[in-house]
Amino acid sequence: MNPHRRTREMNPGTDERFGDSREATVALLHAWTRYAERWLYRLPGADGLLCYGTGAHGHWALQAHDTAFTGYAMLATLPEGCGAAPHLSRDACAATALALCRYTFQSHHDGGGAAADGQTWGHSWISVLGLERMMHGVRAIRPLLTDADRERMRRVLLSEADWLLTSYPVTAGLTQNNHPESNMWNGTFLHRAARLYPDAPHAAEYREKGTSFLANAISLPEDAADGRLLDGRPL
Repeated sequence: MNPHRRTREMNPGTDERFGDSREATVALLHAWTRYAERWLYRLPGADGLLCYGTGAHGHWALQAHDTAFTGYAMLATLPEGCGAAPHLSRDACAATALALCRYTFQSHHDGGGAAADGQTWGHSWISVLGLERMMHGVRAIRPLLTDADRERMRRVLLSEADWLLTSYPVTAGLTQNNHPESNMWNGTFLHRAARLYPDAPHAAEYREKGTSFLANAISLPEDAADGRLLDGRPL
């Protein structure tokens, strides 16, 4: 039996675009914010910056932070009728999301600031995973971003894309140091950067290497002898 059909029969209010009901998803986000608030930290001397968790520059800390940002961003921009968290206004969710977003970009190597531990992040095999996890939240609050926010975001995203282009090789294989999975998010990110910034000097190269990453996101032994063309090149 189709599991989505079964879900719809159990809950007639299910929206197929979301899988589970929108109401259940929003309720979970509401409950989560009550827990999350105790881990929000405003940086001393850094007006308008907020971090979630430890505020360290390490990639695990940043990924938790970026996911928290996305939760607040989605609550801030829910369709009319869904409401923000009962204990938070929509404006409060938006302000929190913006402060978390700015912390991510300003604490990057090319963001002009630093994380709560005084160090910066970026240019690693996993650094763009946090960015990928927050991009639908960025899209949701994009109208709220200032010109300075957009410029800093562009600088950070292109910095990461350039690093992947010049310093991170595509490695094929069934399993090797997490490369099949990391190839997936690195390839997706390069295509995203090329699409967001088609005027970037290396946009065409981002697309080419991004496709190579994605072709190796799931590797099978028979791929080595496969003659099919992918984006004009043999698989």
